Amino acid sequence: MKASILDNYAYQSIVQRIQVLTPNHKAEWGKMEVNQMIVHVTDQIRIAMNQKESEDISSFFSRTVLKYFALRVSKMPKNVPTVKEADSEKEGTKPTNWEKDKATMLALLIEFRTRSEYMTLAPHPKFGKLTRSEWGCLIYHHLAHHLGQFGV
Repeated sequence: MKASILDNYAYQSIVQRIQVLTPNHKAEWGKMEVNQMIVHVTDQIRIAMNQKESEDISSFFSRTVLKYFALRVSKMPKNVPTVKEADSEKEGTKPTNWEKDKATMLALLIEFRTRSEYMTLAPHPKFGKLTRSEWGCLIYHHLAHHLGQFGV
């Protein structure tokens, strides 16, 4: 499996990249603005921790083949469609204040990392049931993917 937000080194590298990010960063690809990206990745963490409901849009293919590649392939493709619950133009969280939204994301990362391994996590909308380690991997690579989108 790939790097995980549960790994101290991976977590620290992501936090350092987030600290470099400013509201003035422009996307190198895609249509999201930086403040939309912050609430988008935060919604993924909320979904994982059962703080935001999401519709099950999985299929046998997405729970097996796509899940396997998502957890093991080194790089996410650009412009992967997101679930409506993490899209700020649909049912996702709307950006408010840059510093507040960023602080919320960082606090939820800590909450996810410190949550007991025995706590129940939500199924992923596309990949179905995931372990804490699998969620940690997806969260890390989702953050890395979007931070790269903004050049950090």
